[in-house]
Amino acid sequence: MKTLLTKDNKEVLIREIKPDDAESSIRFSKQIFGLPTVLTTLNEFNQTVESQTKWIQSFDKSQTKFALVGIHNKEVVGLLDFSTSNRERLKHGGAFGVSVLPEFQNNGIARAMIKLLLEWASKSPLVEKVVLKVSSNNPKAIKLYQSLGFVEEGRMTKEIKLEDGTYVDTIVMAQFV
Repeated sequence: MKTLLTKDNKEVLIREIKPDDAESSIRFSKQIFGLPTVLTTLNEFNQTVESQTKWIQSFDKSQTKFALVGIHNKEVVGLLDFSTSNRERLKHGGAFGVSVLPEFQNNGIARAMIKLLLEWASKSPLVEKVVLKVSSNNPKAIKLYQSLGFVEEGRMTKEIKLEDGTYVDTIVMAQFV
């Protein structure tokens, strides 16, 4: 758990996600999905409070899944989720996604959440590798990941097709813990 103060003096608490965060995390997701650097579109997101609660509960006491939220005024403003593969030969590694509401970006929230993930992963007897995918049109995120020790492992050419018909590559980055 960690508390941050934003540039405009807003307090953000970073902690593990709880079932009580279901409604707020749905509102958060509806604000995030559809942004050009986010892979999921708003019309693909149809979580109910019940399904979101079940998803959140799947992280409780898991050795292969981890999720954090950034909370301001009892509302989710940032979210990170990580899970390992279910396949035997791949389960030593897992992937994460992180997002922060635009008005809370550039305040160290994503950085703090990723650092907490890396701490958790380094203590896990099961996790050896942490992987992410980032849109090539998101240079701020790429710079953040590089500053935290992630290195590019590959590029998926034209993996994302935007609504206007243009394509964006995704970059696969990883770090061993």
